[in-house]
Amino acid sequence: MADEEYVDLNGDGYKESVVSDSDGDGEYDTVISDLDSDGNADAIGMDTDGDGYVDSIGVDSDGDGNLDEYAFDTNGDGYFETLGADTDGDGNMDTIGVDSDGDGYVDYIESDTDGDGYSDFAAADTNGDGYFETVGADTTGDGNIDTVGVDVDGDGYIDYVEQDTDGDGYSDFAAADTDGDGYADTFAADTDGDGEFDTYGFDTDGDGDIDMYGVDEDEDGDIDFYDDNVDDIDSFDDFDDDDF
Repeated sequence: MADEEYVDLNGDGYKESVVSDSDGDGEYDTVISDLDSDGNADAIGMDTDGDGYVDSIGVDSDGDGNLDEYAFDTNGDGYFETLGADTDGDGNMDTIGVDSDGDGYVDYIESDTDGDGYSDFAAADTNGDGYFETVGADTTGDGNIDTVGVDVDGDGYIDYVEQDTDGDGYSDFAAADTDGDGYADTFAADTDGDGEFDTYGFDTDGDGDIDMYGVDEDEDGDIDFYDDNVDDIDSFDDFDDDDF
C-alpha cells in the first residue's frame, strides 16, 4: 500500500483529503482535509489506537492555522467523549465538554470566558438525565468558583444558590426556592465570617420581600429566635432586604 493516498471524502468530485500511514504499520491512520476547498488543510483526524477508526479530530474552522475545535474518543468505544472549542479565536481552547458516562451526551462543561487560563463557568449533569443540575461561576475573576447553583428538583430551573463573596472558600450567602415557584423565598447569611450561616430571612407570603428573620446565635444549625423586624436583630447591622 502507498504511504499516502488522496481521496474525495465528501463526494464533491475533488480529492480534498489525504490519508497516510504515519506509524508505518501498513494501515492508514491519519487523514488531513481541506473542507472548504480553499487550498489549505483545515481538518485532521487520527486513529491513535490502531483500531481502524478515527478517535482524534481537530478542525481549524476560521483558517488562521490554529485548531478551533477538537474531539477525542478517550476510551476507544467509537464515540467522542471529550470535546473542546476555541470560542474567541485566540488559539487557546477555552471551552471543554466531557461525556463522562458514555451515553452520547455531554454531561460536564467548563469554560474560560475571560482567557486567563482558569475556568469561569462550569456545569454538570449529575444524574444523567441530559440536563445540567449543577452550575458554578467565578464572578470575581480570581480563578476560583465562588457561586454555585443547583437544580434540586430536576425541573430545569436553579432553585438553590450559594455564594462565597469574600473568597475564603466558605459560603457567605445562600438562597433557595423552597416552594418551586421560581423565586427564592429562603435566605441564609454568614454575617460574622466564620464559615457558618447565622442569620436567615424568609419570604413567608411569596410577595418577593423578606418578612421574617431568624438568628442562630450559637451556630448549632437551629434558629434560636425569629423576628419580623430586621432592626431588632443586631447581627444584621445594615443587612436588609436589598442584600438578598
